[in-house]
Amino acid sequence: MRKNESTLVVKALKNLGLDVKRVDCAYRFLNGKTWVHLEGCKNAQLSECLNTVVDPEQKRRIIGDVFMHIMSELLNDLDKDKFVLHKVLWLLTSSSLVLNFPPPC
Repeated sequence: MRKNESTLVVKALKNLGLDVKRVDCAYRFLNGKTWVHLEGCKNAQLSECLNTVVDPEQKRRIIGDVFMHIMSELLNDLDKDKFVLHKVLWLLTSSSLVLNFPPPC
């Protein structure tokens, strides 16, 4: 997310009366690793940390893997009547703050 965007989203959701918990996982993502198959190797190897990887495809794999681990942990800790939002809200700022929900797929 962009600078301060998370804070704006949390504030907007709280203004709607929702009980919001923000989880900052920047450190886990930047230092995240995953298992990758490298050309010429038949066994998977542990990747470098995300903050040192330059290959876009390897970055996507690391981000996806770290995300799934974090989501699994969060979902295990939630009550059944709670839910998780991720990349479903966009902010449009002008004279006021508007939340725009994308149509269902």
